[in-house]
Amino acid sequence: MTRITQHDLDRAIEELCTISQLDMKPYNCYGYSQLKQNDGSVVESTLGCTKKELYYQIQFYIQMSRLKKV
Repeated sequence: MTRITQHDLDRAIEELCTISQLDMKPYNCYGYSQLKQNDGSVVESTLGCTKKELYYQIQFYIQMSRLKKV
C-alpha cells in the first residue's frame, strides 16, 4: 500500500490546476481533504475525502484529460 503524502497531493493539485486552468488549493479539515477555489468555495465533488482518496480522484481526472487530448 502506497502512502500519499501532503507533498504528493500538492503536486497533483498543481497539475490539476494547470490542466483545468482553475486556481485551487488543498483544504484539510477534521481529517478530511478537499479542494477549495481561491474565492473560498469548496469543490463539491471532493467533500469528505481522505488525502489518499482525493489524490486518486485527481489522478483519475488528469488521466481522463490526457486521453481526451489524444
